[in-house]
Amino acid sequence: MEFALLVPILAALLFAIINYGLLFNDSNNARQGTREAARRAVVEDFGTCSGTDTAKLMCMTKASVGALNGAPYVSVRLPSTWVKGNQLVVCVVIAPTNLTGFIPLPKSISSSTSMSIEVDSPAPTVTTSAETLPSGLTWPTGCT
Repeated sequence: MEFALLVPILAALLFAIINYGLLFNDSNNARQGTREAARRAVVEDFGTCSGTDTAKLMCMTKASVGALNGAPYVSVRLPSTWVKGNQLVVCVVIAPTNLTGFIPLPKSISSSTSMSIEVDSPAPTVTTSAETLPSGLTWPTGCT
């Protein structure tokens, strides 16, 4: 009898631990993946994805983030010229999914990294670009 009363409370606690564990994991992955992608981009290593340098950078960023609990959206902002010392900004927003639906989670996880360009010749074909976010989500300040 007592066990039947405790099962819903313990199940809710277990689901909360799982949901928040995934959320914290994705938050850490977003910070580290954004930083790794920006670091590789400023030395002109755009990975092995196909397409333009911008598409490669966005693909590499998503792969570096490796979100488990939602789809990552990427924004890349470049200075007017690709010159050593100018700042490249890479941003990621993840809309986490709620496994249970009754445990509140934040609307989004976001991370942005700004790094100085280290290689200025030859200039890659990277352009400022941002994916369209789902309604209700916004890019962090400085990402668009």
